[in-house]
Amino acid sequence: AILHEAELFQPDLIIMTGRGDSNIIFEGGARNEAMSLYGYDADGRPLHSNTPKYNATLLPTTDPGVEPHIAMNWDNGTLVSINQDIFEELGLEALYPAAGRETNTYICNSVAYTVAHGLRGTQLNLAGGEVVLNPKNSADTQVGFLHFSYFTNNRAHEIFSMAMVLARSIDSSLGGL
Repeated sequence: AILHEAELFQPDLIIMTGRGDSNIIFEGGARNEAMSLYGYDADGRPLHSNTPKYNATLLPTTDPGVEPHIAMNWDNGTLVSINQDIFEELGLEALYPAAGRETNTYICNSVAYTVAHGLRGTQLNLAGGEVVLNPKNSADTQVGFLHFSYFTNNRAHEIFSMAMVLARSIDSSLGGL
């Protein structure tokens, strides 16, 4: 869905988000690893036949353009720096790893890995070849994944603070437009 919308709109920046551990993490990359949890059918019932093997890959490693690790091309270090006052006010630490983390193998990693490859125009053979995507996106699109801390709740001040983090990150990534 993200790649489809990106193809339609040709954005300059895509920031995907999720909820992670105690830290805020501006991911540096994603790995070709899938957690072994089953999927669901169109009616929301567990589909146990759609369960990756332990340490399964997201994309076939023999496919052209598929890399074991793909870097997010946003400047995650700068984004942490410009938002440091917000993180300090909330009492949270923000991390910006240089590469995909071994502990990030859940759906966030899967989405970031697939989207980053698709933005490069890599053909995506998903679900054992059952789903094939041929994205027509711009390799110039900046892409990143931001994990919010599980310590942030839905209090107005925290929501506003995280919205400010996103606004500053967008502004900085797009050159202060």
